[in-house]
Amino acid sequence: HLLGCYEVSMIQFHLDSLLESFFLFMLVAISEELLFRGIIYRLIRDRWNYGIALIISSLIFGFVHQLNDNATFWSSASIAITSGFLLGTTYEYYNSIWVPIGMHWAWNFTEGSIFGCPVSGYNELVPIIKPIIQGNKYLTGGEFGPEASVIVVTMGTFLSILFLYLIVRKRKNTQIVSQLFEGQ
Repeated sequence: HLLGCYEVSMIQFHLDSLLESFFLFMLVAISEELLFRGIIYRLIRDRWNYGIALIISSLIFGFVHQLNDNATFWSSASIAITSGFLLGTTYEYYNSIWVPIGMHWAWNFTEGSIFGCPVSGYNELVPIIKPIIQGNKYLTGGEFGPEASVIVVTMGTFLSILFLYLIVRKRKNTQIVSQLFEGQ
């Protein structure tokens, strides 16, 4: 039992289902990241600044998930807080769309196809682990899935703060290096 909420009921392996979800989640990650980080975030950042772009693109990303099955205000807010901010900060830090695409894909695939949890309300998969998920919806995320759990919100917030720190540190180091060479 994991916190009394997650128990392995059965282990199964269906290659065709695994390959289908592999490519489904890859398509979702690529299309959502290109739209939300590659277009919306960049347009806002280029017009205003990084902070405004991070907040607005994260809110849009989170609340678009309101259209998903079993979505609530909390589930959409939690996706904005965790995934939106985390994927936005990694995009800014690495200056590459591939890192958030990879993170997004890995999260969805692992969560749904391996551990058998609903992925943003979607629960039509044949996962490797068929679990019994029960208990407090604030720990499990309820019918929407772990993205709506306080555990994931806490982890995502911590990682987002870490990447914000790394961005600030990287910018300070870049400024120091450029100041060293300005006088030459």
